[in-house]
Amino acid sequence: MHALKNYKKEDIYDNNAYTYSSAYHAGTGTLILYSHHARPPPPDDEQPQYITTQLAAFAIIGNKRTFIDGATAFRNVRDLAFRERQSLIMQANERVKEKLRKYSEPCMQSRPDKSDVPAAVHAVKSSRVRKSTSGGKNQNKKSAVGGKGLFKGNA
Repeated sequence: MHALKNYKKEDIYDNNAYTYSSAYHAGTGTLILYSHHARPPPPDDEQPQYITTQLAAFAIIGNKRTFIDGATAFRNVRDLAFRERQSLIMQANERVKEKLRKYSEPCMQSRPDKSDVPAAVHAVKSSRVRKSTSGGKNQNKKSAVGGKGLFKGNA
């Protein structure tokens, strides 16, 4: 999650947890929830440190109330992790899109206008898929230009 959060930008360590885990011990019926976050590497090392913090523990075999509390906390942490992951993915995708826009603008400016393209090219592009009637049924035919049909079906 740390790599995703810092995708295409400088590493930032904000001491916030974006990763969660849980452990269930069947012998004691205990559910323990953890959060994980990255810390900057020490001066003599290149690898970041990963800190695990216990969030909560539930004795879920004790009674109905503790089971419901444990199951609810587990579901809430799972949902929080999903939202965090989706948010970080969207942010990383936006950085990629922005970079693509930045690099594609010069290419788009040098692209010919549609009016510069001969009319015959437009006619060929628009006639790649044609339908014909045969026996009262519409069938997708192979393209006269490309040789392969664009639609699955009878050819």
